[in-house]
Amino acid sequence: MVWVYLTAMAFMSVSGGPFGLEEVLQKIPFYQTIGLVVFAAFAHMVPTMMMTYEMVMVYDKKEASGGTIGWVEQTMGKHLGLLNAVYNIIDTAVDNAVYPVIIKDNLGVEGPTVPIVVTLACAAMNWKGTETTGKITLVQTAVILLPFVVLMMTTPADENMFVNAKTYDKVDLGGYQEALMIVIWNFSGFDMCASYIHTLKATNKDIKTSFAVTAFMTVFFYIGSLCCGTYYLHDSVDWFDGSWATIGFMKFGDWGMTLVQIASIVSSLATLSVELCATSYLWMGLVNLKAVPKLFKNYKLNLAINTLITMALSTTQPFDVLVETSALLNVSTIVFESIAWIKTFGTGMWHGRLIVAVVLVATNICVSMCLSASCIAALVSATSLGVLWTVVAEAVNAHTQKKYTHTPGLC
Repeated sequence: MVWVYLTAMAFMSVSGGPFGLEEVLQKIPFYQTIGLVVFAAFAHMVPTMMMTYEMVMVYDKKEASGGTIGWVEQTMGKHLGLLNAVYNIIDTAVDNAVYPVIIKDNLGVEGPTVPIVVTLACAAMNWKGTETTGKITLVQTAVILLPFVVLMMTTPADENMFVNAKTYDKVDLGGYQEALMIVIWNFSGFDMCASYIHTLKATNKDIKTSFAVTAFMTVFFYIGSLCCGTYYLHDSVDWFDGSWATIGFMKFGDWGMTLVQIASIVSSLATLSVELCATSYLWMGLVNLKAVPKLFKNYKLNLAINTLITMALSTTQPFDVLVETSALLNVSTIVFESIAWIKTFGTGMWHGRLIVAVVLVATNICVSMCLSASCIAALVSATSLGVLWTVVAEAVNAHTQKKYTHTPGLC
């Protein structure tokens, strides 16, 4: 059952269910959306999966090395490792804060109560460890996918499907860039599995099977659900965040809409729960960098700190700022991770691994081109913080080493 739990958790890290691509159909036609989904799968998700699998086999299978933080530190040195760690920590903290905001918006309420309650509930799901999180996530995955399985089994494939391909005027470059950013963001997350995978004691076969099933499920449910969706909604203006609830109502009435709304909330809960787990183990890489005290090897302490950070960000920052900032910082971490991958394994036959890494980085750079100036400022701030943290950590470590180093002949 280990591979089943890992599959459920990886699916939440990468996709979280068929939600998230609705607004893409506002920006580009259906067939181009499907093409973009296939492109993102092969140019972003699969390369990240390949990289994560190979790096996990070397660095993360048996012990807590901090996941992606450990990769960069062990291949590129302490200074770049710490800079990448700052990007990673800020990226994951911002990304975690997105999900309580999504739930708050879905419920149509204001104020900090819902984000705080949601975050505390997800922390409680993680308190007993990764295996418990995996079991809970497996049940949540079933709840999320149930309405889409029913939808795909009951929607007829006739001339009413794909009609919205005919409802678009000329699409500009900005529309494609924004669509690419949304799709890439919904295909990201395989690398987060690295930080907690050792706790499941998964075998090589477990990891391979889990990653392959996760990739298939992600593509299958995105494409299958979008195909069925065009049977019910025939115009680009009808597609927006929340369209699946509308489709559920059109197909099954009130109970269908309610089922989809529950699935949407559970998707955000499950994703946040898995991300809190991953981030808490990610922090252990900071100990290896000597950037934080050894007490941060304690998973529950890290979980408590991440819970507080998530509550603070989700109650103070708007959704768009959180998503764009996370997307940009993720570009930076992917660059570091890709270099670490190449340095660990080489370029491979016919430089295949290098080509895959270049494609992976290129797709992320394309995403960053359509982000706002405020996100660029966030990246600059994160870089400055990383440099400052490096200097302070070096000074503290040098002082500690000097204080406790015994020099012969001076007694």
